[in-house]
Amino acid sequence: MRVSIAAPVYSSLMQPEDVFLQEPPGGWTAPPDWPAVFERSAPLAVEVGPGKGVFLVRIASSHLDWNFVAIELRRERVLLGARKVVDAGLTNVRFVEGRAEERTRELFAPGSVRTWYINFPDPWPKRRHHPRRLIQPDYALALAERTEPGGVLYLATDDSNYGDQMLRVFEAAAATWENLHGAARWSDAGGDHSRTVHEEKFLAWGRSIRYFQFRRR
Repeated sequence: MRVSIAAPVYSSLMQPEDVFLQEPPGGWTAPPDWPAVFERSAPLAVEVGPGKGVFLVRIASSHLDWNFVAIELRRERVLLGARKVVDAGLTNVRFVEGRAEERTRELFAPGSVRTWYINFPDPWPKRRHHPRRLIQPDYALALAERTEPGGVLYLATDDSNYGDQMLRVFEAAAATWENLHGAARWSDAGGDHSRTVHEEKFLAWGRSIRYFQFRRR
């Protein structure tokens, strides 16, 4: 049976709670049925750490034929982002609260995600805090398992040390991730995934930003 993929209709009737996916009693024991959640089948994109939701609204508005899931740790940012999505009239976005490492594993079936956006994750600059950084070998593996072949991961950071770590992690996983900028390389210019609030601020300050793109083999 052929499944149609329809673009969402802008709606002014939604409320923030309509785009906030609550954790079920007992936790997430299986990934949600995303086509049922969005009431349509469409490519799935995930933003990890949407912050205030400015970038998310921009990217979801430019890809109305995609479904977007945003994973955010802080409840106040979930509510702020949900309000922005509702005010923009978007129906193709859902928010989930929680730690990215856990929600990534719980919410997405193998090969189910087409695109990931991870913009300016916390750099934890002190050496003793580096183990707290999101981008680690086990997380790169978790992302790979849940990404469809040919799917793309976008990463951005203004922290050169963290950028070096990102490069090491994903090049060590070269069997599953291809660096689209070439071996040991990144871009100094943003692409489809820019710009975020942090990005605009950092650029105004004259700070250098590293942009990475990795494709699932």
